[in-house]
Amino acid sequence: RKDINKQRAAFASLSDKLYTAVKATKPAATIYYQHCPMYNSGKGGNWLSMDAEIKNPFYGDMMLNCGSTTATIQQK
Repeated sequence: RKDINKQRAAFASLSDKLYTAVKATKPAATIYYQHCPMYNSGKGGNWLSMDAEIKNPFYGDMMLNCGSTTATIQQK
């Protein structure tokens, strides 16, 4: 269980850094910045997706559709 928590934390950190980079470069495809409100004891976590449909990577099948799109980065 500790390993998955470390992996989730690393993923959340990476996603935030990638969001900043992708937003600055205007990607070749539309990117969705999505948010899981349950991650990190309710503090939430974000991820990038090329799909508008929510597929929560933090909790997988347990909460696959939990979350929302908080930003859309339009392609060039």
